[in-house]
Amino acid sequence: HVGELEEERGNAEVSAKHYRELLNIFPMDAEGLEALDRLVSAAEGWDELVGVLERRIEVAEDDAERVDLMVRVAAVHLGQRGDAETASELVFASFELDGQDPLVVEQLTQLEGGDDVELAEQAAERLERVFRDGEEWDKLAELLGRRRRRVKDPERAEAFQLQLAELAAERLGDYGAAYEALESAFMGRPTDEELQARLARAAEKGSRQSDEAKAYARVLERGGLADEGVTRIAMRSAQLLIDGDGEAEAINARLSEVLC
Repeated sequence: HVGELEEERGNAEVSAKHYRELLNIFPMDAEGLEALDRLVSAAEGWDELVGVLERRIEVAEDDAERVDLMVRVAAVHLGQRGDAETASELVFASFELDGQDPLVVEQLTQLEGGDDVELAEQAAERLERVFRDGEEWDKLAELLGRRRRRVKDPERAEAFQLQLAELAAERLGDYGAAYEALESAFMGRPTDEELQARLARAAEKGSRQSDEAKAYARVLERGGLADEGVTRIAMRSAQLLIDGDGEAEAINARLSEVLC
């Protein structure tokens, strides 16, 4: 083909012209599209490249090739066009074809770290699946931490906090981190008996009973609890002080809160 000969001679522009003429007649010619892709990429003709890649996607022989091409189109939209929304559609579609492809994961990570909060959350949901399936617990913990900081809804933020606590305890063996996450959630919902029980278990496993007692003291000092809540927390606090050889004055103070 003339285009191939001109490319071999180093006449890229002339070669591209011949391939364009070929594709005007045979718009889905796979070899012609691949050659024009190569030439236009080298010339950084981004707008034309997008069109060529989109046609190559249509004639791709398998999902692996299709994903590779979709990732490349997404990269142009992200890098050269600054169009994160269009890029995200391609990345998410690529993810459904091969969620473990390193380039797809890389682009999901790029979207998750972007300024568009909605797209970041959509990318994060997919990354969470990747990290859970791959048992990449450290990466998952970092992701959940970012999601917690990003959300505005207190209930969703707490949900991420509790996921972090579960992950730290069950997958990372970091009971200290689990305790910190649970204490933060407990301070917002001190009347939640199940949450208090989880806090107590984490404190025991992480040897944080002293911190647990201090947390209960802050809750009691803050006030605003119904009598039943005061009784339950004061009893637990007193028991912790007794088990830890706490001062008699502090123990009596807790017990008096129960008896009042």
